[in-house]
Amino acid sequence: FLYFIGATMYTLLACADLYGEKINLEVTFPAMPTIGELQRKIVEVFGAEAAACRPQGYPAIDFQIARLQIYDDVLLKWADLVTGTQLHEYDQLYVFQPQSPWHIDVQKDLPPPRPPRAAAARAPPAAPHTPAVYDTPPPGSRGGADRHDHSAYSQQQHHQSHHHGASPATPHGVSHINATPSAGGGGGGGQ
Repeated sequence: FLYFIGATMYTLLACADLYGEKINLEVTFPAMPTIGELQRKIVEVFGAEAAACRPQGYPAIDFQIARLQIYDDVLLKWADLVTGTQLHEYDQLYVFQPQSPWHIDVQKDLPPPRPPRAAAARAPPAAPHTPAVYDTPPPGSRGGADRHDHSAYSQQQHHQSHHHGASPATPHGVSHINATPSAGGGGGGGQ
């Protein structure tokens, strides 16, 4: 029990479409997850989120992952997530689901990340502090305050604050990080 005092959590940001809206959630782990652990947690968190926000008349559908992409803040583009070595704390992920009549990925800007609604209700009363996306990650992590300046969400906010008016729509997320990564070929930049 005492090992939780001062414990830090490993946080990743995951965005997915739920009922036509993009939901960007902070997904936390006790340490860097494997790809399998990440996928299981995303299915759990987004499944609970989908159940909490399901519109009347929509069937209850199990949340599934068709593909995961990660925003590469060095190359400033989306790439397929294929190995755990690509993960760094506070990375932005995008979760593609299988297309269906009840689910279609929509091209929109990523919203600000937030904690999952369902997780907040289950959190223990004396839970350790989980750093928000703008907190400085712990020393020794690859994170660092400058890392947030290059995230997909931060790039979007920077663009919007320096360019008045609406952002141009970008088909398939080809050249603009504001848009959802491409559901097509790898890298988020191909058509």
